[in-house]
Amino acid sequence: MAKKTNKNNGDISSKDNNQLVSEKEMLIKQVEILQEEIYRLQLEKDVLEKAAEIIKKDRGINLESLTNREKAIVINALRKRYQLKELLSVFHDAGVKT
Repeated sequence: MAKKTNKNNGDISSKDNNQLVSEKEMLIKQVEILQEEIYRLQLEKDVLEKAAEIIKKDRGINLESLTNREKAIVINALRKRYQLKELLSVFHDAGVKT
């Protein structure tokens, strides 16, 4: 990134520097939030794909219509990749009683 020059001292002013630092911190927080969102969406995608694979229904998978046995199979299949509480939260967020 090109340096802004100030006519007085030829360097970035303290105010500009503070603004850049503030913008950088804000962007870092946004990246962290987006990474968490990507992780959550990947988790949901994996649950739906595994449910479709295990249940082999031609129609779309609805987490609310899974039996407890089917939910347990999906959760067990993904336990090595995700924590139990994360998997359970997918079913909970979908309105499924686990």
